[in-house]
Amino acid sequence: MHVTKPLHFKVTAALLALTLIFCFSSCKKSEAETTSKTTTKKTVTTTKNNDIIDPLTGLQDLDPAASGKRPIAVVVQNSEAARPQWGMCSPDIILEGLAEGGYTRMLWFYSDVNSIPKVGSIRSARIDFLEMAEGFDAIFVHCGGAQTAYAAIKARGIDTIDGADYLGKYMFRDQQRLKKVSMEHTVYTTGDLLSQCISDHNYDTKLKDGYSNILSFNKEGAPEKYSAGTCTELRIMYSYNFTYTFKYNADTKTYYNFIGHDTLTKFTQDGGQQVNFTNVVILYFPSYKIINYKGSVDMDLSGGTGLLISNGTYENITWEKGNTPSNTLKLKDHNGDTLRLNAGKSYIGLVPKSNASSTVITQ
Repeated sequence: MHVTKPLHFKVTAALLALTLIFCFSSCKKSEAETTSKTTTKKTVTTTKNNDIIDPLTGLQDLDPAASGKRPIAVVVQNSEAARPQWGMCSPDIILEGLAEGGYTRMLWFYSDVNSIPKVGSIRSARIDFLEMAEGFDAIFVHCGGAQTAYAAIKARGIDTIDGADYLGKYMFRDQQRLKKVSMEHTVYTTGDLLSQCISDHNYDTKLKDGYSNILSFNKEGAPEKYSAGTCTELRIMYSYNFTYTFKYNADTKTYYNFIGHDTLTKFTQDGGQQVNFTNVVILYFPSYKIINYKGSVDMDLSGGTGLLISNGTYENITWEKGNTPSNTLKLKDHNGDTLRLNAGKSYIGLVPKSNASSTVITQ
C-alpha cells in the first residue's frame, strides 16, 4: 500500500488490509417505478428520531416495524452495460467483490424491506455473495445463478427470491432499458414486490439468534478518528478493469466514490446524487479460484487483513469469517479488539490480497 503525504510524497507499505467501503448517507432514493404496462409511485417513509438503532448503519432511524427482522440482500451487476443502476444510493451497506472476467458484482443490504425503492439491474447468484448474505441471515435476492450457488441454496435450504422463477410477478424488465442493452441488464424489483413475495411464501422474517449485532458502531453524532493517520483519499484496485477512488469531504464527513476518474453520479439514477460513504472498509481476501462454470470466481472468505477509512482517518484491521458459510463477519482493530465503525451507511470491498500493494492512501 502506498501512503501519499500532502506534497505527493508516496511511501509504499505492504499493507494487507481489510477495507469495508461504506456508503453514502446523503443519497436520494429513486421514487419512480415503471413496468411496460403501468406506472406506480412509491413513497418511502421512515420513523426518525426513535431509539431503535439500525444494525447495519448504527443510526437511530429504523422503522420500529423492521426491528428484529432479517435483512434483504440483493445481487446487483456492475458492468458498464448495467449502468446506471437503479437505487444505488439506497442500501444500508453495499458489498462489492470480484466476479468473472475481472469485473465486480455487488450485494446491497437493507435492514427494512419497505425502504427499498426500484433497484437493479439484478443479476445471478455467485457462491461468495450467497455466503456473505448467509453471514447476515439475509433473504437473498437474485436472478439466475451459477451451479455452485444453486447447489448451495438447495443443500442448505436458503430463503431466496429468484427472478428466474418470478420474472413478471416479483421482478420485471425495464422496457426503456431493454431498448438499449441486452436482456440480462434490465431486471429490477422494489420493496413492495419483495415484501409481497416474502408474504406469499411465508418466509420466516425473524432474525436468528446470534445475528443481531454483527457490526459495532460508535454513537451517532460522536464519530471517532482512527489512529493510523489521516486519509483524504483512497485508491484501490479490484482488477485492471476496476480501480476505485474515494475522496473525503470534510463538510459531509463522507467519502465520495469514483470509478477511475468518473464520479458515480453518471452511473446512478438516484436524482443525480453522488454516491458517498461514511465508512470504507477493504477486506483483502487471501486467494481465489476459478470454478469451471462460465469462469465463476470462488474467493477465500476465511479471513485476512484490511483497512478502514472514516472521518478523514484510517485504521489497519483484520477480519474473519471462517470456512462455514453461515459464520458472521468479524472485524477487529489493530489491537485485536472489536472494530467500532462510525454510524452511517457503508460499502464493503472484497479485494484480492495480491492487489494490496496497489492501494494508495493520500494523507
